[in-house]
Amino acid sequence: MPKPNKAAIKLTIDLVAELSEELMTLDGLQSCIMGLSIGPGGCGRTVLVYDREKIIQLLINRDEMSREEAIEFYMYNIECLTGMTGGPLFVTRSESIMEGV
Repeated sequence: MPKPNKAAIKLTIDLVAELSEELMTLDGLQSCIMGLSIGPGGCGRTVLVYDREKIIQLLINRDEMSREEAIEFYMYNIECLTGMTGGPLFVTRSESIMEGV
């Protein structure tokens, strides 16, 4: 996977912060940001979108978790943030889905 462009990530976070005061960013997961989701007509919910598999890989590498531990941690501590005001969205890329097939 290509390395994240830190300048682009910072620009994305700064742009979204201007668009939405309720934006939730996840500390330590900036390299897992894919982009933005902006509500219909620019009037809806604007949130950051994170790559689920990158988060799991980061937990494995950074926190020395097994894959199973990382998935469990993600499910119970990170994924649940989607329902909160300004909470991010998490995307599973199609190639990640196809790996298990």
